[in-house]
Amino acid sequence: MNHLKNFCILALVLLPGLAGASGKEPCGETGSVAERIKACAQGNPQAHPGFVLVSRAQDGMEVHKDLKTNLLWSDSFPENSVSQSDAKKACKSKIPQVATLTDLKWKLASQDEYETAHENGIVEALPNMNNFFWSSKVTWLGGLHGWVYYAYQERYYGFVGTWNFKSNKQSAKCVARE
Repeated sequence: MNHLKNFCILALVLLPGLAGASGKEPCGETGSVAERIKACAQGNPQAHPGFVLVSRAQDGMEVHKDLKTNLLWSDSFPENSVSQSDAKKACKSKIPQVATLTDLKWKLASQDEYETAHENGIVEALPNMNNFFWSSKVTWLGGLHGWVYYAYQERYYGFVGTWNFKSNKQSAKCVARE
């Protein structure tokens, strides 16, 4: 019991303020998208010229904006956590991955949106991009497969991704427009 008490004291010393799961302060929790970007710009240097931080919730979940397409990108679902159909449903509900921007119409990102974001530097710009991500695209063999974006794959026959059984578990990202 004493070791648990020591752990709790150590945690309180090492995590002052409990600034969310990411260890970074929340920002951009209210206002328009432009107001949120401005609020997050204070104390958060822009990591990549093509994307800006829009919001970071108390739990560390972040939303970023692709400045070339004006598309908002949610934080990632945990690795190997959702099937394609579950990801589609989750993006339409109020999930933690959209931080505090729950009033927008979110959807599962499409193959084209991933392709464009890849060209715009999403891998370098956003956290948690070392994974496979479901897209909304369904394909051949009776619709049993879906297209999966792989952030670190080089272009293969013109695509940055692969096909997988829709029931397999992957990560996902949701997108929305202002």
